[in-house]
Amino acid sequence: MPVRAIITEGTTADCREAETLIEGIKPKYLLANWAYDTENE
Repeated sequence: MPVRAIITEGTTADCREAETLIEGIKPKYLLANWAYDTENE
């Protein structure tokens, strides 16, 4: 179940919001998609 959500424009990269979404959360597991390269942001 999602714990947080951020609504952004369709062209906003996921990596720009990732730190905000996981801030203060200590999950046992984190599932993520790494298809986008953050070095090109």
